[in-house]
Amino acid sequence: MKKHKAKDKIKNYSVSELKHLSKFVFNYCIENLGINNRKRKPLGFTIDISKKEEDYYGWYDSVEHMIYIKLINIKTVKDLVSTIIHEYTHSLQPCRKHYFRLLKEYGYRKHPYEIEARKSEVLFKKVLREYRKIYSVQV
Repeated sequence: MKKHKAKDKIKNYSVSELKHLSKFVFNYCIENLGINNRKRKPLGFTIDISKKEEDYYGWYDSVEHMIYIKLINIKTVKDLVSTIIHEYTHSLQPCRKHYFRLLKEYGYRKHPYEIEARKSEVLFKKVLREYRKIYSVQV
């Protein structure tokens, strides 16, 4: 039985186990953080399992209203869960309208949307506890 601890290396999990955990986190965000009612289509979510490394864990595409997670770059269960929460937070923000203007003004580290998204990542502990409670056996 896998414990799904924050420091677990994701290389020790199968892609299907990681997708199952990711889907749980995504649904947890929907239920507990709400949805963006300004968008006309439902939020999409995908795990990129390609082998091409990039400089990011994930991103939110405000035009497509889609979250992308770059699995090859993520090292731990905490990184995976935190990234999904972070990008989900962006889906709730008016990114399409204000993100790039604020990026020019504040830069990435001091960007108000990035600060809010980083703060929301602390939910990862609660999400993992909930996941372990529901799925106490290997999935």
